[in-house]
Order: sequence, then C-alpha cells, then structure tokens
Amino acid sequence: MSHKWTAFSVVSLGTFMGTMDMSGLIVALPILGQRFNEPPETVLWLVLAFSLTFTSIMLTAGRAADVLGRKRVYAAGFLVFTLGLALCSTAQGLWQLVGYRVFQAVGGAMLVSNTNAIIADAFPDAERGKALGLMESVVGAGLMAGPVVSGILLDLWDWPAIFFVRIPLGILGLALAWRVLREATPAGPRPRFDPSGALTLSGGLLCLLAAINQGHRAGWGSLPILALLGGASLLLAGFFLIEVRVSAPVIDLRLFRDRTFAAYNTLLLAYFIPSASLPFLLPFFLVQSVGYASSVAGLFLTVVPVLMFLMSPFTGVLSDRLGSWAMSTGGLAFLGAGYLLVSRLSADFSVLQAIVGLGVAGVGAGLFLTPTYSAVMGATPPDHLGTASALIATLRGVGVSVGQAVTASFLAIRREEHLFALPTALDDAARARQSLALGFQDTALLMSAVALLGVLVSLIYARPAAGPPKPERVLAEARHD
Repeated sequence: MSHKWTAFSVVSLGTFMGTMDMSGLIVALPILGQRFNEPPETVLWLVLAFSLTFTSIMLTAGRAADVLGRKRVYAAGFLVFTLGLALCSTAQGLWQLVGYRVFQAVGGAMLVSNTNAIIADAFPDAERGKALGLMESVVGAGLMAGPVVSGILLDLWDWPAIFFVRIPLGILGLALAWRVLREATPAGPRPRFDPSGALTLSGGLLCLLAAINQGHRAGWGSLPILALLGGASLLLAGFFLIEVRVSAPVIDLRLFRDRTFAAYNTLLLAYFIPSASLPFLLPFFLVQSVGYASSVAGLFLTVVPVLMFLMSPFTGVLSDRLGSWAMSTGGLAFLGAGYLLVSRLSADFSVLQAIVGLGVAGVGAGLFLTPTYSAVMGATPPDHLGTASALIATLRGVGVSVGQAVTASFLAIRREEHLFALPTALDDAARARQSLALGFQDTALLMSAVALLGVLVSLIYARPAAGPPKPERVLAEARHD
C-alpha cells in the first residue's frame, strides 16, 4: 500500500475516535444528568469544557506541529487522548469528569489540528478533494457509530463504558502513528513559535466563549460577564496586534486578503454553529419530552452522519472537477430547510416526519463540508497548509462551542417562558415535557435562520466570477502564480 493510503488510514483512526467521542457523549448527557442530579445546562459543561479547551489551543497545536513535527505531535495526541479516556471512566463526580474532559481535549486538539495538513501533504493536489471527501465519510462513520454504540452501552451497562471501550483503539492509533507516518522536513530554517500570540488567542477565545455560555444565567449586564467580554476584547485585540508584527505568527493574517479563503471560512462558521445544536437538542427532546430510550435516540442521530458518509466521497470528487461554490451554497440551503422541518416536530411526531427533516439536513451536510474544505485548502499557499488545517479545526471548535452555548442559553430561556405560559391545570411532569418540546422547536427554528443567513453570505461574497465553474486546484494555481 502506498504511503498516502497508509497515512490516510492512521489519520482516519484518529478522526473516527474523535467524532465517535463527541456524538457518543451527547447521547449520554441525559443519563449523566440523572446520575449526578444536575440540569441540562450544567451537564452540558462536559461538552463545553472539552470544546473550550479544544478550540482555544487548536492553532497553537497546529503551530507546534510545524515546529516540532507533525508525526510527533499527532502520536502524542493519541497518547493524551487515550489517557483522558481512562481517567474519564474512573470519575466519581460531574466536575471531576469535566476536569478529565479538559485533559482529553488537549489530546484531541493535537490530533485534529494536523488532520487536513497530513492529508494535504500525502495526496497530490488533483486528489485533495477525493481524500478530504473520504475523510468526511470517516467523520460520518464516527458520528454514526457514536450514538448507536453509546446508546447500547448505556442500556447494557453504565456511562463509564462509553469511555473505556475505546482505550484499545487509542493504543492501536498511537502505535500506528509512530510506525507509519513520515516526518515532513520543511525547506529552510526550522519554523519559530510565537508564545505571546498563542497565549493571547487562547485566553481571548476562552473568555469569549465562557461569556456566551454563562450570559443568560448570570445576566449580560452582570460584572462577571462584562469582565469576560472585556477580557476577550483586550486579549483578541492584542493577538491581532502581535500577529501583524511578529515574523512567525500563529496565523498569518495576510491569508484573509484572499477573498476565497476568507469567504469559505465564513461559510464554515455559518455551518458549524447550527450543526452543533441538533445533536444536543434531539436527545433531550426524545428522552425527556417524548420518553424514548437512549438507544432509540441514538438511532435518530445517525440519519445525518449516514448521509454524510454516503455523499462525501462523491462531493469530494465533484469539487475536484467542478469547483465548490454551488455545492457549498446548496448544502447550507438544505441544512436550513432540514432544521425548519425539524422545528415542526411535536411530542406526537411521526417517525417519517423526523426522518425527512433529519434527512434533508443530512443532504446539506453531505453537500457542504468536503467542497468547502477543498476550497479553503485550494486557496492556501503550500507553505501555509498547516495553518489552514488548524484554522479549519479552530473554526469547527468555535462554531460548535458557540452553537452549543447559544443552544443551551436559548433553550433554557424559551423553556422557562413556555413553562410559565402553560396552563396550571396540567401536572408538573406534563408541563415540563411540553415546555421542553416547545423550547426545542424554537431553538431549531433559530438555527435554521443561521444556516439560511449563510446562504445569503455565499450568494453575495463567495460567488465566483462569471463563467464556467473551475476546479479548486485550477483556481489555486491561478492565485499562486
């Protein structure tokens, strides 16, 4: 087997573990809330703590790989991630589990920040879309397997099983990464690391996302939230001032002068924010409002990743041949339409109604991701591929964190408002179920609007010049000549 496919296999294992972790834990959140006697917005910290840490150090991890070597950082990521799984399976309390998730997130960032860069190094430009499409199928497989496996494990045993059953995969990944991956040797002197930029970026993102998550609970005008927002503003402003002056920045801001690079990264945010909400919303709606078992809720969550799994290889090949704009724009439109259909689900919904709504959203995901990734990588000079890979992963983390935080906040607000408005003649349990269902509908509608706003941005800002569509590799060559 050629090196490009062996490298792809190793990276696929890391991607599969990471996506399976995210989707599998979300299914377990209602059970964890019951075990630890905590409300949904508190249990969500198991996801948010991971996302905050993961996102805040992503670009730093990507830059560390450029300096220390991608093979070393990727293998170390497997080690830290696997140790995190072992620690999580032994946690005795919710906040102890949150702390172990933070540790696990460090390993996840070391893995994910290198994924697209390793693929771009291993495959020629003409096959980049195909490789990224196949990788997105691996993402779909992980997202599909996570809810099903976790649901079965939760029904058969208890929540620690969703962590310790993946430890053997982590050990295998560590061994294969060290044996199979090649260490790239960049031309010229070894790149330098920018610690001041890394610290200001990480601190700024942490403050911003923490403020978004806690604003509705503490009050947007409260001193802690204002302090977090002020700290985020100062740190991120400092980050930009540092990045334009240092010789080896964490991210070269001149990349955003390229309209294609800037536009498609904006579209990624428009996708990741709403896509993060459904896996969080649906289990609470299905388990706590409708009364389904966790395993059944997990089956519903597989609809979107199954379609991603089936479609991504084909959309990757098409993006190599035709370009990305139409598929990226259509993907966001389908995503918005799917969420609009999901927002119509009530406690007595039909299975067909749910599958249609989730299926439309899944078609959107399958159309959008691979062409958009390919457009970003195609708009990036070869010596900045590592930065672009880490930036994509960072935008995913930022979008997911913002989406989950906004979802939790908006759901809590609308749930309380509906609970207050429901007739008092209903018993407390019925009012709780109905208020959750109505809050779910409102939140899904909000996320549909975010996706459709992305369509508008694409039509105005990302639309290519008139003429027949061109493959992204041809556009990239023209930009870099």
